[in-house]
Amino acid sequence: MSDLFEPDDCGDLDDTGCIPVGGFSAFSVTTEHVSSSPFRKPGGVEFPQTNGAVPLADALPQEFSSALPGTGADISPALPAMEMEKGGFLPFERSEMSAFVEAVPPLPVEPGPDDYLMVSRDLDPDGPSLDAAEPVPLPHILWAAHRTEQSPAQVRDRLAELGFTRVPQGYLPAVADPDDLLVASRDLDGCAPWLATDEPVPLIRVLRTAEAMNRTPEHVRDRLADLGYTRTPQGALPAAVHPEDLLMASRDLNGRAPWLNVGKKVPFRHVLQAASATGRPPADTVARLETLGYPDVELPRTPLPATVGAHDVGMVDVGELNVPPLTVDAPVPLPHILRTAERLERGPADVARRLTELGYPVEGAHALPGALLPGDLDLLRDGFWGQWLDRADEVGAAHVLAVAERTARQGGPHAVATRLVELGYRLPYVPEARDTLLLSRALDGDGPWFGAGDHAGTGHVLRAAQLSGRTPAQVVARLDVLGVTTRNVSLPETPDVHDVLVLSENLDSAPPWLDARDQTRLAHVLAAALATYRNPAQIARRLIDLGHPLHFRARLPASADPHDIGLLRTVEPHLTDPLEAEHILRSADLTGRSPADVASRLTELGYEVREATHPEAGGTPPR
Repeated sequence: MSDLFEPDDCGDLDDTGCIPVGGFSAFSVTTEHVSSSPFRKPGGVEFPQTNGAVPLADALPQEFSSALPGTGADISPALPAMEMEKGGFLPFERSEMSAFVEAVPPLPVEPGPDDYLMVSRDLDPDGPSLDAAEPVPLPHILWAAHRTEQSPAQVRDRLAELGFTRVPQGYLPAVADPDDLLVASRDLDGCAPWLATDEPVPLIRVLRTAEAMNRTPEHVRDRLADLGYTRTPQGALPAAVHPEDLLMASRDLNGRAPWLNVGKKVPFRHVLQAASATGRPPADTVARLETLGYPDVELPRTPLPATVGAHDVGMVDVGELNVPPLTVDAPVPLPHILRTAERLERGPADVARRLTELGYPVEGAHALPGALLPGDLDLLRDGFWGQWLDRADEVGAAHVLAVAERTARQGGPHAVATRLVELGYRLPYVPEARDTLLLSRALDGDGPWFGAGDHAGTGHVLRAAQLSGRTPAQVVARLDVLGVTTRNVSLPETPDVHDVLVLSENLDSAPPWLDARDQTRLAHVLAAALATYRNPAQIARRLIDLGHPLHFRARLPASADPHDIGLLRTVEPHLTDPLEAEHILRSADLTGRSPADVASRLTELGYEVREATHPEAGGTPPR
């Protein structure tokens, strides 16, 4: 409520009769005189200075004026005159304004002490009021009669006098019975909101009410009919309420709210849970639910199981947020079977067999393994918190590599792929034992492994071909299938006995390999020439054929000199950048050569050296 109109002001307004407690359409105020300020609407909206009529809804705070029923009629109800400032409607100091309500004829009735209570929807004077255009519920009249200690007839007549003409005209009890309020209240608490008289009253509601009142269901139905509820259950009713009935009808199987929705299909898992909780066979449970007003029950295509135990209930519980519940119309997801097997310490095949007996379809149940291996569930999730794999979809090679890297499973990607196939998933390839060698970075059949999107170099391909007995082209094709990138691999038309050696960084025919994404270092070319008894030009040409070119500035000497190799290793990888004096001095210090000799030789090998005067004296001996 606005600070311009407080609940305490209602008393002042009521004393003057300014605010009618019944219905009305509109009424007006006029400004007689405004000194130094225009007539203002609360909230800072200004009206022009005028002596004409202003709708009171425009002068009231929005919270109050929005509750005034406006029908668009031009008739204003009778209101006595009052000074507007008394009600606190306008934000003016007394010295600034003098505004008066237009004098109109008086109300037909005088306000009574209980009127505010009667017209309040929740019998709370500060709460929302009844809508004069809507019928007044009979339970409201009984409730108001009980609270005001009047007869229901007196309350009905008073509401009619106050403008609520759509009051019940039929049967009214002589006194308000609290049990009637309990019967009609939606939440069985004897208070509003009330059951709607134009909607059916479900049987379970009758049974709940009978149980709460310790009465028979037939008594409750008759009482509902007396209160105007004609759409009650027909036919014979149970003589008494059985606790099992309320348990079956409760969604959480505890005999309390929330309750099953009469208009929705009862899930089959609820049938199994109710059968387990009550000890009844599922067929009897279905029949009892139909008797309780739940004829639409989800049922499997197979015969119902004879009995259901607590372990069966655990099998149909998904037990995880954001995972849809099981239905008898769709195959049970494999992750559910494995999670259940892990939770219940049973084999996947055993869980699948029992789910099938309960009526849930399981695809490939006969092919599932008898035991669950550690880490099996990790294979089925896309990342630690990702989505579960769908058994209907093909598992990508990238997933196999990613899972192998994430879980460090013994046997690597090949073991992951083999287990996924055993669990019933489809892969884009058939796992082969030789894959273990190809996917091993060290080519020793052990981790670390290639991951999803990793690059395999030409050296890895050629060495893998030697070890696996395949051709390099076959190795490339297999790596592509397994999800390893080979686009930087350049296969020579004819093999060379020294290819694997010159492609290894340490010239030992073993990883690590040269990376085609990097420039080949001149020192490596010279060292490879020495190791293979070839000249540098031959090695450089072969590396180009293998996809590893030299930097365009590099100048190859006619023969490889170990001193050049040592010198180059002191400045690499600075071939792309000019060498400063400090580089020359450092190389001289490390090689024992003079700075002038170092600068001269590096220039001959293709390095750009900044112009400077370099000492001719030799450096310190090599360390």
